[in-house]
Amino acid sequence: MKRDIVSQMGGIAGALARGEAGRGGGPDPSAAAGEPAGHRRRREATDRSRSERHRRQLIDGALSCLEQRGLAATTVDDIAHAGGCSRATVYRVFPGGRDQVLAAVVASETSSLLSAVSAAVATAGTLGDVVVAGVLGAGRWLAGHRALGRLLGSEPEAVLPWLAFDRQDRLLEAAGQWAAPLLGRWLDHPRAVRLAEHAARIVLVYGIGGSATATVADEGWVRHLVTTYVLPGVGVDPPAPAGTVARDDRSAAPGDGGSTGDRAVAAAGAGGDACFAGTDDEGARL
Repeated sequence: MKRDIVSQMGGIAGALARGEAGRGGGPDPSAAAGEPAGHRRRREATDRSRSERHRRQLIDGALSCLEQRGLAATTVDDIAHAGGCSRATVYRVFPGGRDQVLAAVVASETSSLLSAVSAAVATAGTLGDVVVAGVLGAGRWLAGHRALGRLLGSEPEAVLPWLAFDRQDRLLEAAGQWAAPLLGRWLDHPRAVRLAEHAARIVLVYGIGGSATATVADEGWVRHLVTTYVLPGVGVDPPAPAGTVARDDRSAAPGDGGSTGDRAVAAAGAGGDACFAGTDDEGARL
C-alpha cells in the first residue's frame, strides 16, 4: 500500500499543471432533456458547491488519517469517516479512490506551502530579507505539519525517496523556477533560479532531513547562513557591517572555487546529510 503514495506523487506535478488533481469526473447530468436553462444553471452551481465542499472535507479527513494512522493503515473507509462522508461520496468526488484522494492532498498541501512562502516574503525589502523570509516561512510551515511529521517518523520510506538523487534534482529545479520571480528585482533569471534552488535545498536538508544543531525555523541561524554563504555563492555581496567596506567576492568567476560562497554552494551539490555543524564548517557542508 505504501507504493500508492509513490505512484500518486509521481503524477502530481502534471496534475497541478492541468488543474486536475483531486477533481472528479463522470457524466454531466445537466444535459437532461427538457430542463429549463435557468434551472439547469442553478442546479449545476449547487452541485459544484456541494462537490467542492465534499472534496475539501475528504482532503481534510485524509490529512487527519495520515496524522493519526499513517499511510499504510489508511483506507477509503477511514477517509470517508474522517471526512463526514459516505464511501460512495468518496468515489463520486474522487473516481480514482484512495490514490486520487492522496494526490489531492499533496496538491492541496503544496499550494498551502507556496502560499505560506509568498506571504512570508511579501514585506521583505532586500534580496537577503526575501531569501531569509522564504526559508523561514517554508521551514516553519513544515515544522508545523503534523501529518508529514508522522510519516517522517513512522514511514519515512513513503517520503524520503522523493527527496533524493534525480527526484530531488527535479524538485529543486521546480522550486527554483517557481521562486525565481520573487528575486527578479535584484537578479537576472539564471542567478535567481540558482539562488532559489539553493534556498530550497536548505529547506529540504534542514526542514525535512532534520538536524540536531540547526533549524530553518531559527531566524538568526538562517540569516547567518544566507548572508555568509548563500548570497556570496551566487555572486552577491552580503550586507557589510556598519563602518566597513564589503569585500567583493565576485572577483573570481562564478563556479571557479574562488569565493567562499561559490565553494560552499558547489559543495551543496553533494546533498545528503552533509549538514552544518553550527560553526564555520557550515559553508563546506552546505
